[in-house]
Amino acid sequence: MGKIFSLIHISLDGYMADIHGNSSWVIMDEEISNYVTEIRQQAEGTLYGRTTYQIMESYWPKVPGNMSPPGWQQEYAEWVNKSLKVLVSNTLTTKS
Repeated sequence: MGKIFSLIHISLDGYMADIHGNSSWVIMDEEISNYVTEIRQQAEGTLYGRTTYQIMESYWPKVPGNMSPPGWQQEYAEWVNKSLKVLVSNTLTTKS
């Protein structure tokens, strides 16, 4: 049986988004990507809530066709686009 890792962006006061659902405060850079890479190399897939899934699906599939993404984005995009994704949602009924 595989392991489950929890990797979440959360503010010091315990929030994942502001009152409007905005999580633009999350900054993904090379340093954070290196940390995430250590964890994701042990993972076969990801578990998403609806909002995160929709954010990820709208962005990462486009990265491989972009000629100038930072190296960490290209590497992460290749992994996330081929990995198993499990969506947990009460409101999303079909894949977009």
